[in-house]
Amino acid sequence: MATPKAAAADWLTRVELGLDGGDQVGEIQTRLRAWLAEEGPGAPRTLTAVAKGTGYSPPVLSQFASGQYPGSNEAVARRVAEFFANEERRALHPPDPSYRENRFTRVIWKGLRHAHDSQDVAVIYGDPGKGKTVTIRKYVLEHPTAILLTANPTIRSDRAVLEELCAILRQRVKGDASRDFVTALVVTLKGSRRLLILDEAQHLTAAAVNVLRALHDETGIGLVLCGNEEVWQRMETKGGVVRAPFAQLRDRVGYRRYLKGAFVRDEVKDYAIQILPGLDRQGVDYLHLQAERTGSLRIVQKHCVWVAKKVNGTGRAPTLEDLQQATGVVA
Repeated sequence: MATPKAAAADWLTRVELGLDGGDQVGEIQTRLRAWLAEEGPGAPRTLTAVAKGTGYSPPVLSQFASGQYPGSNEAVARRVAEFFANEERRALHPPDPSYRENRFTRVIWKGLRHAHDSQDVAVIYGDPGKGKTVTIRKYVLEHPTAILLTANPTIRSDRAVLEELCAILRQRVKGDASRDFVTALVVTLKGSRRLLILDEAQHLTAAAVNVLRALHDETGIGLVLCGNEEVWQRMETKGGVVRAPFAQLRDRVGYRRYLKGAFVRDEVKDYAIQILPGLDRQGVDYLHLQAERTGSLRIVQKHCVWVAKKVNGTGRAPTLEDLQQATGVVA
């Protein structure tokens, strides 16, 4: 018997080809009810999950599943069929690799631990793909008192950072001035011995960096800035003098590490076989070359994911040719 997702994918294909779907609306309704009743891995099987994947509200989907929807059941069935087809494709996607300790992640962890224990300032920077973000997330998972804020092009100014921090800490702010946000954060964080981590810190403006420095001074919490080389370059001396906007922060840095260099073969192998367990020596050697070329494990992950989606469900092991084909797609 075809699985709910496979049946839905088959019907979706016929609809896309303009063929008669027959009584497939009733079949999709049955499949939806069966899917909701099943115990499956991953996210809970709820109407809310289907709603997010189809654009229809849970009440509409509930009416559709019970055969009581007064609108176009064919239109809803088409979306639900596509949802199941997407689920089928996602099932072939390998899980993200878990944290693996290596010489880069050990340096990152040591910096986070130092800033947390000593309530100090740490700056950790380097090229992408060195494990900064995955290590930070693992640290935060294991240390719930650590606070993670990821900067981006929309969260970079002092005001945006203050608002985001208050939202993360669920602080109600009395007033709308920036100082009101700072006051709320100082009241919450002073004496707490917590750690504030700013990932992708290269996005932060000079004003935002100085607000974070002031927050560190007023509360005594640990502070970590993590990102690419620009994070530290802005603090470097120019003509023997530290650039003015960053002089006060640089003076407080107690741990600075630049993540550079290539991954060794065993580090690449340990990472890759999480995604491609059947990887042979040739495959590991090839991926090691890709990691050396880019200095990043991310390129290894991209290759492995592309190949895993190709070979999963076929019963065959990944080959060197598969990886070489992946290079033409992902690199």
